[in-house]
Amino acid sequence: MDKILEAHNLHKKFDGISALSNFSCFVEENEILGLIGPNGAGKTTLFNAVTGFLPLDLGEVYFYGKQTNNKSPYKIVADGISRTFQDLRLIRQLPVMDNVLLSFQDQTGEKLSSVFFQKNKISQTESWNRMKAESLLEYTDLSELANELAGNLSYGQQKLLSIVCCLATDAKLFLLDEPVAGINPAMREKILSIIEDQKKEGKSIVIIEHDMDFIMEICNRVIFMDAGEKISEGTPDEVRNDPKVIEAYLE
Repeated sequence: MDKILEAHNLHKKFDGISALSNFSCFVEENEILGLIGPNGAGKTTLFNAVTGFLPLDLGEVYFYGKQTNNKSPYKIVADGISRTFQDLRLIRQLPVMDNVLLSFQDQTGEKLSSVFFQKNKISQTESWNRMKAESLLEYTDLSELANELAGNLSYGQQKLLSIVCCLATDAKLFLLDEPVAGINPAMREKILSIIEDQKKEGKSIVIIEHDMDFIMEICNRVIFMDAGEKISEGTPDEVRNDPKVIEAYLE
């Protein structure tokens, strides 16, 4: 398979402490990669570096062969990388539907010139985006909550909505930060099914998760991180049975 994302020799320190230390990895086309490791291992720091929320001290990131270092987050989303966050980052004072609509890329009405010269196109785009948003909400069983404020949803529903907003970008690579942490088994299965569907559609997904059963069930490949370094990499079974991983979890 082709490598769509490549990270080479990434370094990042906070107050002299290494969050990423000579870390390299790749993501292949149409695969699900799991990132595991203890808290503070550097997993979310990696997501932040790849998506432009955090400048690297050293290292390079390439997406489809083009370097993404120093790009702003919105440009990286436009390139085709979308993500969720541990703190979800929904606009809780807005309805569910509006949160989804705000996630679509390259909206005609965002350009000042379009307001004066492309009114018909703006209307067509808004209509098309609403149809896509309705389809996504129906697909994820959130359609009945379309007009509910995002802040009124349960925690599991908010996690699901954050994934819907991610899907609305139509990215080629999704980075999901603890998508099933703290939710009930039914919601866990729903999110697992959505991730599997994205793979069937040719997307690639990287998942940070502490639920080892979830990782073992869904991932093609797993990387174990600790103290900003890659400790082990391989199939789920290979990583789970690696003595270095077992030792790290037992310490």
